[in-house]
Amino acid sequence: MNVKTYVEQYVRYHQSLGKVFAKQATVLQAFARRFDARMSIGAVTPEAVQAFIRESGTSRYWYIKYSTLAPFFRYAIARGDVQQNPLPPSPPTRGPQLTPYIYSRDEIRRLLEATERYQKFPGSLEPVTVRMLILLTYGAALRAGETRRLSREDLSLGESLIRVRDTKFFKSRLVPISPRLTGMIRGYLRRETLSKFPTNPTDPVF
Repeated sequence: MNVKTYVEQYVRYHQSLGKVFAKQATVLQAFARRFDARMSIGAVTPEAVQAFIRESGTSRYWYIKYSTLAPFFRYAIARGDVQQNPLPPSPPTRGPQLTPYIYSRDEIRRLLEATERYQKFPGSLEPVTVRMLILLTYGAALRAGETRRLSREDLSLGESLIRVRDTKFFKSRLVPISPRLTGMIRGYLRRETLSKFPTNPTDPVF
C-alpha cells in the first residue's frame, strides 16, 4: 500500500474511535506528500523520515512530528506492513513550554483604547467588534476559539450566562458573566441587528 493511502487508512481508523485527530492528520498528510504516489509504506527509509522531522525550524516542531509518526509506525509494524521502525532511536528534545502571560488591568485598558484606532485593512473587522471580542474573551475567561464559535443561542443574557459548547475534551460548560459585561453584549448585539438583516438564534455572535 502506498504512503498516501496508508495515512488515509490510519487517520480514518482513529477518527472511527471518536477522536478529532485533526492536528495529527495534518502532520501525516504533509509526510505523505514527500513521497511518490507509488512509494510503498514499507519502503520508507530512515533518512527520509529524519529529513522530514528535522526540516522544521525549532525543536518544538521536531518533537510534534516525531510524536505523531511514532504511533503511526507502531501501527504499521503491528500490522506487518513495516518490518523495521524508520524513526531515529532518540526523539528530539521537546521545546520549552509556553509561559502564560497575565495582563494587568492597565494593559487591558490600553488594549481596549487601542481598538478605537484599529482598522488594518478596509473591510476587515470593525473596531467595535475587536473591542467586544477582547471584552468577552477576557471578561468570561474564554479561549479565543470559544469566543469566535459562540452563537446567539449560547447567550442567556437574562441570566448573565454563556454556554460554551463542545470545547476542549468535547465538554460543554456554563460561564457566568458580570452585569456590566452583559449590558455591553446586549448593546453590541442590538447594534449588529439594526445594521444587518434579521438574525436567527443559530447565527454566530461575531
